[in-house]
Amino acid sequence: MLQVVARLFCAIAVGCMLLLPPIMWADRAASWKPERMLGSARLATDSIEWLVLPAGADDDLHAAAADLLFVMKERGAKVSLGGGERKLPKRAIILRRDTGHVRRGGEAFSIQRKDSRIFLTSSSISGLKMGLYEIAHEAYGSRWYWPGELGFELAGGPLSKFSEGNMRGIPAFSQRTLHRVDAELGRRNRMNLKYSFNHNLARVFNEEIFEQYPEVFAEIGGRRERPTKGVGRDPQPDFTEPRAVEIAAQAAREHFLATPESNSFSLSINDNSLFDEGAETEAVIRGSASVFESSEVGRSEGEIPYFRGRPNYTDLVFGFMNAVAERVFGDPEMLETPSGEPRCLTALAYYSTEQSPSFEIHPRVMPVLTSDRAQWHDSDYRFEDKLLIKRWAESGAERIATWDYFFGAPYPYPRQLNQWIGESIKFLRGRGADVFFSQVGPIWGLDGPKVWLAAQLLWDPKQDVAALLNEFYTNFFGAAAGPIREFYEFAEKTRNEREGEAEWIKFYKDEAGIELFDEATLQAMRSFLESAEDLVRDDERRAARVLIVSEAFSFTEAYANFHSKRTVVVERSLSALNGGEVSAEELFVSFRAYKMAERKFEELKERLVQEPLHKGFLLFDRIQQSNPKGLFLAALANCAVPDSLTPELSSLLGALEPWKQGRGSFDSMTENPLFAHQGSELRNFLGPEIPKIEGWAIDYRASEGLSLVASDSVGAKGLRVENADIVSVDQTFPIISGKHYMLEVEAAWKVSPDNRTWLQLVWKDISGETLLSEVVLRLPNGASHGVQRIAFVLDPPTNACDLKVGVVTNRQYSGDFLELRRVDAGVLVPEP
Repeated sequence: MLQVVARLFCAIAVGCMLLLPPIMWADRAASWKPERMLGSARLATDSIEWLVLPAGADDDLHAAAADLLFVMKERGAKVSLGGGERKLPKRAIILRRDTGHVRRGGEAFSIQRKDSRIFLTSSSISGLKMGLYEIAHEAYGSRWYWPGELGFELAGGPLSKFSEGNMRGIPAFSQRTLHRVDAELGRRNRMNLKYSFNHNLARVFNEEIFEQYPEVFAEIGGRRERPTKGVGRDPQPDFTEPRAVEIAAQAAREHFLATPESNSFSLSINDNSLFDEGAETEAVIRGSASVFESSEVGRSEGEIPYFRGRPNYTDLVFGFMNAVAERVFGDPEMLETPSGEPRCLTALAYYSTEQSPSFEIHPRVMPVLTSDRAQWHDSDYRFEDKLLIKRWAESGAERIATWDYFFGAPYPYPRQLNQWIGESIKFLRGRGADVFFSQVGPIWGLDGPKVWLAAQLLWDPKQDVAALLNEFYTNFFGAAAGPIREFYEFAEKTRNEREGEAEWIKFYKDEAGIELFDEATLQAMRSFLESAEDLVRDDERRAARVLIVSEAFSFTEAYANFHSKRTVVVERSLSALNGGEVSAEELFVSFRAYKMAERKFEELKERLVQEPLHKGFLLFDRIQQSNPKGLFLAALANCAVPDSLTPELSSLLGALEPWKQGRGSFDSMTENPLFAHQGSELRNFLGPEIPKIEGWAIDYRASEGLSLVASDSVGAKGLRVENADIVSVDQTFPIISGKHYMLEVEAAWKVSPDNRTWLQLVWKDISGETLLSEVVLRLPNGASHGVQRIAFVLDPPTNACDLKVGVVTNRQYSGDFLELRRVDAGVLVPEP
């Protein structure tokens, strides 16, 4: 934890203070203030004339020195950069290396004044860099809130005097990483990247290893899976196979020998839930059930254990990690780097391995606790997550890491979670976690103080969150501080109150997540920004910052408008297809409004991403947007199209003509469109037993309570899905470019917010390459109130030879379901 020895103000104080323990870093800011510096032996901060760097200064240290020089000159000092002087100059800040400062991997530093010289001392270049930014931040009031020149601000007045005394600094977290934050801004806010722990097993268990030892790879569906797809899709190895332990241990040893100063090697699971299905794996999984009373109440020994709705693979994975660590660190030469830093093996406690283990883990295994702590708005989840952190902290590991999700892009709205950033960082450090990583992808106008707040707390979590936020709003936005604060806090309150039950990175890449912010909420937020703009009209710098926020929020507004117009098209089209009184004019007006909103949104996005502070909007392209054109065309074909609309619909009527001539008939290409069952099967020990449905491929991820059964009460046909993590049903058809095709679905559903249920088309060419993947419908949130008919007119892309029709449901909540009664596709044909 960051600690400080307060400045020594007089001879008596020096003698007393040296006998006391260091003051916690919460008192750091006060210790710099001149009124605390009694006595006359003081050095004016604006009298410093030299900044002297040590031999071996790297580019980062030179950059930090340049930042401090800039700030000092802004504060009135006439200072120059020096280095290599035979005689140390007076009125100087002098950097020097001293191996006696080895702590936190060398980031510890001390700042001491002797007469007219300030000595900044550390064992490492990194520690010197931290000390330079400490001086810039505390003595001269520098703040880098956002990237670039516009993000810089001086806070209040500078410290007027340096006093005789000594200050020691050390960060609370040994690693402080906010991913996708500009490197320059990260350096200025003392971020770093120290350990390696991303998904890595696919790189260790590669094709070369498969050729030699196929038995170490997962058995899935009765055969060993050859690795070809990388960390995102390759299954995990067979963790129960002894040779897998030896292969992983050898990979770690080779890594440490090749890179002697490396302190870590990742054996983190691949980014999926594909695990071995063999008998040995089953025995380990069943044997780990009923260990934790808080999450396993009512389970019998031998049942499959679940945590947060997913099968619990923690004991399997961390048992493997223990075995590997024994082999690696049984060699004393592997324990430390040549510079004396302890080494470790890292493993993500991720998705199916979030639960803590039922046994003590090797001290040199570093678990990386993954959690979206924005979900701490859910008090039950917050309570459970804190207990989970505590259990991991007591697991036996020497060091605990954490991976959070402070996004940012690709969320299209201000995803504010400052309350939970403050509470979670303090709690994590209090339970011993000192390695921090979070994905952010900041959109500076939408994300407000999020990055800066997190960076300050990672350096010193004992700081007052309210005071830090108050400083951000007041210092950065000046007279507009009040309404800007209201803007961000209203967004945070809205998310906290409306997001509901916690789920893994809730609404991530969900096109309908914007529905959290209804029109009235968006209007209220815009009014705050209008007030802010009025208050800083005469303050060009603060006005420019308010403009960045306003422009970013215009993206939110444009996307909300685009999505709402799309929703109207879907609702009216479904109504028209199911006997509702919807005219062709109403359908066309809604579709035209949707296309106009889509165009405005895309134009705005393309304009915004040209600006450096808006580049985060590029990540928004990761959300695949549904396109209701085919649904609209099918609905329009059900209506009488008046002559007045014919000119405007001329480009669409060609696609409708075969439908209208054939009165909607088509030659079915579908095998088993009614999902008739041919018995059932149990694919692996996780279950559940699912129906065998000829012609249809069914894929799923095991989840607690997952149910796939017949949806038709009078026969073994149809498919009803409940409690799904993710379930997909698909069939592939041969098609011919230039013809028009029809897809019809009869289904019933209940879809909660964040449950994504969609119909997807994948068009492929003769070689099997994907030409186009499109979501033609995301079912709207709510209930269908019975079976609904859904239809789509489809136009294949040029050179398409195959079409895969897929129905997917992801993240079903309590009470959600999907019933498929019929899915049928074919080519439209006119009447003879």
